[in-house]
Amino acid sequence: MDRADYIGSTDARTILTGNWDVLYAEKKGLRPRPDFTDNFPVQLGILTEPFHCNWVVKRLNEGAEEPTWEYSFNYNIMDEDKHRPPETDQHFASVTLPGGAVLGSHPDGLLRHRGSGAVYVLEAKHTGRFSSPNDLADFYMPQIQHHLLCWGHETLMLSAIIGNLEPERIWIGASKEWQDHYAGKCQAFWDFYTAGKMPPPSLYESNRPIVPTKIADSVPFNGFKRRDISSDNYLQSLVPEYVAAVKAGKRLVEIKSEMKKAFADDENELYSASLTLKKDKRGAMRIKVTGAEEE
Repeated sequence: MDRADYIGSTDARTILTGNWDVLYAEKKGLRPRPDFTDNFPVQLGILTEPFHCNWVVKRLNEGAEEPTWEYSFNYNIMDEDKHRPPETDQHFASVTLPGGAVLGSHPDGLLRHRGSGAVYVLEAKHTGRFSSPNDLADFYMPQIQHHLLCWGHETLMLSAIIGNLEPERIWIGASKEWQDHYAGKCQAFWDFYTAGKMPPPSLYESNRPIVPTKIADSVPFNGFKRRDISSDNYLQSLVPEYVAAVKAGKRLVEIKSEMKKAFADDENELYSASLTLKKDKRGAMRIKVTGAEEE
């Protein structure tokens, strides 16, 4: 399929940032698509993808008597398939939304579990921009949910190389709430596109996808979700108390250190009516307060 005939995973972030006029112009040929042939991070990622994916499978099969995981790699099609051997199979899936919008997915590769026959999309990322794989996953979530929607899968594996560290793997689940929100935006853009009408420019400049927090938090990472507790009155009431306790704890450590310094070399007990300090043979200090005792 021609990229102009569908919304691809690389378009997903633009769909959710609201920069539809830019995407419209690119798909209609009114402006050139970004050229990444001289972009070092992009080209590095393309060239290391086969090694990266092979490493993922190597780790998944680690410790097994016989390999249970295998993968089929998708050569990158960003540069008109110039680097793809002609015999390479290309994995592509598409879905047509009820309103007629067409979404297409060309992931980095597919993982297959030999025992169950289950197939999973594999996305391999190499970044120096993010400090954790979860932050990277949040950034690429439009692309991830796009793939899951097109393939009809419940789970996708994201493997992330942070700097030069060994890849970290996250199983990311499909979220119906997330995909419904995304599909609505795709259809709205597609209506402009098929009508040949330029969408209005975004009213703000942003590279941040417009996804409500509750929807963003509906995506499971390794089977677990997160929840915003800003509106939980009980938990919020504990926050100031916790912060005060943390500060008090830090101050308590400082006070203990000052008290320990107060001992002369030939003293092992300091006392008053309300507090007693004792040193044991090991030099550890015991503090006794009226009604309480702690090490």
